[in-house]
Amino acid sequence: MGKHDMFELSDSDSDGEEESSPEEKPMEIRVKLDREVYFVGQDISGVVEIDNKYKRRMRGIRLTLRCRSEVVWWEERGSLVGKKEKVKQFNDDNLMYTEKYIVGEGKTMFLQAGDNIQFPFSISLKGKKKRKLPSSMELPKGHIRYYLKAEVDWPWAVVQDHERLVSVVDACNLCDVRDALQPATFTKTFKVGLSRKKIHVAGRLEKLGYVPGEEILLHVEIDNNSSSKISNSWIQLVEIVKYLSSGQKVETSRNVLNWSEMGSIAGRHDLVKEKEPLLLPVVAQSAVNIVEFMKVSHEISIMINVNGMEKSVSQRIIVGTIPTKHCYNRFHMGRTPPKQLFLWPYDHMTKIPCPNIAHTAPNDEVNWQQIKQIDPDFRLQNVCYEFDHDKAVEAFDDPDASESESDGDGEDSQGHMSDFSI
Repeated sequence: MGKHDMFELSDSDSDGEEESSPEEKPMEIRVKLDREVYFVGQDISGVVEIDNKYKRRMRGIRLTLRCRSEVVWWEERGSLVGKKEKVKQFNDDNLMYTEKYIVGEGKTMFLQAGDNIQFPFSISLKGKKKRKLPSSMELPKGHIRYYLKAEVDWPWAVVQDHERLVSVVDACNLCDVRDALQPATFTKTFKVGLSRKKIHVAGRLEKLGYVPGEEILLHVEIDNNSSSKISNSWIQLVEIVKYLSSGQKVETSRNVLNWSEMGSIAGRHDLVKEKEPLLLPVVAQSAVNIVEFMKVSHEISIMINVNGMEKSVSQRIIVGTIPTKHCYNRFHMGRTPPKQLFLWPYDHMTKIPCPNIAHTAPNDEVNWQQIKQIDPDFRLQNVCYEFDHDKAVEAFDDPDASESESDGDGEDSQGHMSDFSI
């Protein structure tokens, strides 16, 4: 049965049949998406599917799409009576809200009986003028979510609806990021005990810009001039998020995304690791932070444990969506994914490594139970690539590969990453 056969656009029931009350005769409504991931600027498309056992009156089927960013955490503080109380720190913003009728216009009409009645829809994923939209994120103390809701608008009762969460990607091309190809060297010296002996730790990266699925190749040197044994050493990749409440309170979360152990180092001995790989899992880009009260960054750290104390030296990196051109040959080209996964918005870019999608890296501090209550089928996903380790190792320290494609050569590698002051 076609879409137009489902309705009578009239002010009265022409055949005299008594329509059913929504409370007495409930129906089922489902939102089904055409694709698993959408990019900012595209149209979200799919169908609203309805199982309706009885003919009934309504105003139409309304679709709403909204993007909401929110941070929330609790802090303990003392009171005048000496007891501690919990205070909620909060900040939020509605970055987008779009509403449209996909059936009807708010006037009285009748929905005929039938199962699996489908109504196609398309709704634009565009922000307000001069305002960009961010990627979907699920973080320990905050989130950025895209909610898509279909509602059957009754003239006299509470609406019946179905809400879905949508994975949205704000694609960032590292070719457009100033410091993506900037190499970095980071060092730190630690004193051990009361002696003048020191431990020197140094790391070197060939570049700062990476994409999910890529290996970060790190050159590590640890010079233990002390007599103390370094019981363990390792490198790790950390996602750091700074949250700012409406009351100007700041909270920080740190999530170790990946790590690799390098072992112990005896006193007066050295450790050198060349091109030590650390895989960047599927995470949202951090090259551009759109939400001002939720800043995401990533850093790679060299860690040591000496005399029971952990010490580290770190370097911030840039995570984007599309790799820099000189890195294209480090990825497997593969084939373009099927259209039910996503529509790649950069078809004009030739010979680019073929992107794919995968679930984001798990974080135990995220309230996944709350997400399941909203949409049991939702799985946060993002873009990733298949990396070629051997080609990357060969290209490491290649002079041609270190030539920057931007105008930012020689700039401070940390000078262009925004952050709110504390």
